[in-house]
Amino acid sequence: MRLRHKACAFIALCLAVTLGFGQEAELEDAFPGAGLKEPWLLDWGGELSAALLFEGQALAPALAAGAGAKLWLRLSLPEQWQLYIRARDNASLQLYPMADILSSLSNRWEISDAFLQLLVRDAPFTLAVGRKNYTLGTGLALSGAGDGLEVELFGKAFSAKAFGYYTGLISPEFSRYAMFLPDDALGTKRYIGSYSVSGSMKGHELSVLGLYQGYFGSRAEEYYTSWYSGLQAKGLLLGGDYLVEGYTERGYSPLGTGRGDIRAYAARAGYARSFLGALSPRLSLGYAFASGDEDRISGQGPAGNQAGFDEAFQSFGNVDTGLVLRLYFSNLHMASASAGATIKKINIGLNYYYFAKHKKESPINTADALLPFHDLGHELDAVLSWSPFLDLSFLLGGGLFLPGKAFSSGNELRYAASIGLSLSY
Repeated sequence: MRLRHKACAFIALCLAVTLGFGQEAELEDAFPGAGLKEPWLLDWGGELSAALLFEGQALAPALAAGAGAKLWLRLSLPEQWQLYIRARDNASLQLYPMADILSSLSNRWEISDAFLQLLVRDAPFTLAVGRKNYTLGTGLALSGAGDGLEVELFGKAFSAKAFGYYTGLISPEFSRYAMFLPDDALGTKRYIGSYSVSGSMKGHELSVLGLYQGYFGSRAEEYYTSWYSGLQAKGLLLGGDYLVEGYTERGYSPLGTGRGDIRAYAARAGYARSFLGALSPRLSLGYAFASGDEDRISGQGPAGNQAGFDEAFQSFGNVDTGLVLRLYFSNLHMASASAGATIKKINIGLNYYYFAKHKKESPINTADALLPFHDLGHELDAVLSWSPFLDLSFLLGGGLFLPGKAFSSGNELRYAASIGLSLSY
């Protein structure tokens, strides 16, 4: 993704790192809380946003600007159905280094949500049909949009969710599932099925999770096909919130003219606590891990395996890996510590990360940190958000990354900073 596509995305990233570690993933820019209403009542609203992003390394800075608009509608229908629609438009411009206007300017729009939801009074289930965001657990393994069906059952001590959807009707520019060239050229024609079953007792919840994904109309030896099994535990501990989750990944990935078996795994653990006081201080600690493969030539996507089992974990979800380096969640150890406070209507957050490779012989991302060392480096991020009114927010974020031994000599300090605002109506 080029710099000019990152400016608005950087705002969402800054907001994410100010949240407590391990919170349940939710729909980005979620619709207002759904309630039962009389038929044919219409709610609507929207958001305008703008941002400037400055990033670079040593004497090679870059500057981009972005602006976005979103409009959502919710219509109550007979028989306790509701219709949700949301459209968005994003424009971005690379300001420095400046190229010709056609390659520097980008504008993209889409219908990001269009689904029907059934909310039955006093019934322990919901049903949604159409295009929406689908998330498994906290979103470590899966979080993204598609066209499909979701059913959720819930009770006091038990809940279950199952969904299936197709990604091929979404523009590749907006999709999170493009893993290799055919996806970019033809659209991300993946089919995905998932489930979760949870039980809770005395402030603790244990969940079993599963996921299967493949490429529509493909042979397994040609396209990446994988299935995931996971366990998740979360709850209250010593006045704070804890989260522990782990996944195993199995399946098939391309290997020459044939295919190789996938044997990968990932895990995450975190603890967050808020304290009483005038500044409402918050502290959190976290650790995340995604396995790597020692002979891969690329850490991201299916095409990098060279021989034997493919042991590199591939995520279809979202894991916060900081504001500067923004690592793909594979071949990675990540330790983090965060602190935050609130001064009237101003939220301040400070986040520290240490990164290391799982398999020192392999790169991170597509082809970065090529030297055979585990040490990737340290990152420090700071975020400040101010909401003087309920519908107006300002955001300032920035970070520094100090490269470790896995980067070539002369690899200088990396930096990123952003300023943005959003207006809801």
